[in-house]
Amino acid sequence: MVQQIATLGHQDQVIACDFSSQGNLVATASLDKTVRLWHETTWNCAGELKGHTKWLSFVRFSHNGHLLCSSGFDGLIKIWNPVSRKCLATFSNHEDRVLCCDFSPNDTLLASASHDRTVRLWNLETMRSSEVLTGHTNYVLYCQFSNNGKLLASASADSTVRLWSVKQKDVLGVLRGHTAGVGRCSFNDDGSMIVSCSYDGSAKLWDTATGACAATLQGHTRNVVKCIFLEDGRLVSISSDGDLRSWDQRSGICLTAVHTNNGLMDAALSHNKQLLAVASLDHTVTVRDIRTFVTTATLEGHTGSVFAVSFAPDDSMLLSCSSDRTARVWSLSSGRFLL
Repeated sequence: MVQQIATLGHQDQVIACDFSSQGNLVATASLDKTVRLWHETTWNCAGELKGHTKWLSFVRFSHNGHLLCSSGFDGLIKIWNPVSRKCLATFSNHEDRVLCCDFSPNDTLLASASHDRTVRLWNLETMRSSEVLTGHTNYVLYCQFSNNGKLLASASADSTVRLWSVKQKDVLGVLRGHTAGVGRCSFNDDGSMIVSCSYDGSAKLWDTATGACAATLQGHTRNVVKCIFLEDGRLVSISSDGDLRSWDQRSGICLTAVHTNNGLMDAALSHNKQLLAVASLDHTVTVRDIRTFVTTATLEGHTGSVFAVSFAPDDSMLLSCSSDRTARVWSLSSGRFLL
């Protein structure tokens, strides 16, 4: 039985959440225009970060936990010190909403993706704009650095993914083939492959060295929300059609398909690579064995759609955020509801 201990929340929908790698703070971002920080031990609010003038779209700690980034529909990007809760910089160069940001692996750069059709690079040592990457012909919806920090990928409503050289700050290739916008893209661990997730119901695997499409993953009937590379040669995809699928990375053949009755919003792989958490429109989070996709726990308690999930650095807890104006933290060892 899942036991609820407490509910801490916002005044509007909570759309993003993250654990600090330092193991002491959790961040939540809301449509109430604020970011809230929470102590991991007491779950008391450690601070409310204000300054955005429109809905928040994104929040994330840097890899070392020393910085926190937030972005929103106001086109602003704010860099915060999560300990002092002071705003260190506000980047206002984008001309439209910023939906996604990503820290480089060494935390010296930040990339941002905007509806103004650009990707920007920001130097976090000088807190200044480093470069504007242009070329997309529609909204840029997502961006991500490769694990070695040499490549940057951007996904766009123009149906393409662009690969950029971080050092040269120039485009290396334009990955074309989707018939609708690309909402997300992800590198594999060594950066040799990238997967694109599209509103056309397909995902595509690409060779980053040649830009060639290695496989097209077809089977979903609505937009592919997210894909995750696994170490065993499989790739996991979730879709708003309610399907959770696994694929062979080499052949693109579907290996497993699990259907649920509601659209899937997000998925996260535990750090030990054993569990997959899946957020759903049906107000639940399911935790599955990554080998078999068998459900090991169904986390019930939210009263609205669950938008995002995130594992704690030591995998002892899972964080979920929802349209019900709350974020909740679940103890994976006991199944108890902590936040």
